[in-house]
Amino acid sequence: MAIPHTDADTIEKEFVAVITLEDKGVPFKRMDDPNEEVEAKVVFVLGLNQPHQQLEMLQSLMAFIQDNEKLKQLETAQTVDDVKEVF
Repeated sequence: MAIPHTDADTIEKEFVAVITLEDKGVPFKRMDDPNEEVEAKVVFVLGLNQPHQQLEMLQSLMAFIQDNEKLKQLETAQTVDDVKEVF
């Protein structure tokens, strides 16, 4: 799981993108230990232009990823509609 995001002042139009990978994950540096990498098979890309919304979205995503059933549904989603159903 990875949640890349940027500074709010660099985003013109807000978005949240969900990327799921079937096979090999994408390597990301760990936020708590940049010397270690994780292979992310689910990536949430946040482009939010209101700083307080970024924190709220991160909190919501943390709650979401703790729900193993929803996370499993997301990992096996095959279409955009499948992803939308999970949320």
